[in-house]
Amino acid sequence: MEKVIKIKLSQLPPREGGQPIDEPCELGYFCPQGHTGEVDTTWSEYKYCIWCRKCDREYLFFQCLRGENNWCDWDFISKAKLISEMAEAKKEFYRKFKIKKSYTVELVDDVGSWKKLSKMKKPKTQAQV
Repeated sequence: MEKVIKIKLSQLPPREGGQPIDEPCELGYFCPQGHTGEVDTTWSEYKYCIWCRKCDREYLFFQCLRGENNWCDWDFISKAKLISEMAEAKKEFYRKFKIKKSYTVELVDDVGSWKKLSKMKKPKTQAQV
């Protein structure tokens, strides 16, 4: 039986230091539901997370699928370095929340952001007023 621990979004720290320059898809990350590309995924406002526009929810980036054919090929970023950084972030996350390695983590939206974002009304433009 798989052991699952639920972490509330409100428990996650905010992303500090601004957003990374590279989009998640440029570093090989995909939404767990298979959504890909700059149009579908971006970095979340929460540390450790990627936000999928199609799913309208956050996912822990180290649980997101990585596309072997989607690695960036820039000379200054190595695949080994990215994998190492991802492993370190996962260790940090598990240590911070005191989670055993054998557990699977599931995010719970306790702040209502997933439903709130999809139901927001678009602001009226000057022409509509």
